[in-house]
Amino acid sequence: MLVDYAAQLAEVNRAVTAITERGQRYVFQGRELTRADLGMLLKERARLEPLALRQAGGRGGARVRRVVPL
Repeated sequence: MLVDYAAQLAEVNRAVTAITERGQRYVFQGRELTRADLGMLLKERARLEPLALRQAGGRGGARVRRVVPL
């Protein structure tokens, strides 16, 4: 299963935008609701940005660090 980091990043960015534009808490049909934690979303965005860039550049696979000669 291939993970689409760009789609995940877009979803996180939409959530961050919703919080910054409309606030963390809101009332809907008489109930007070709280959106996701902004700090957690910012950490997740920082984690996803390099993964999405690497995936877009074609480097989504495993990375070899050292090869032992035979």
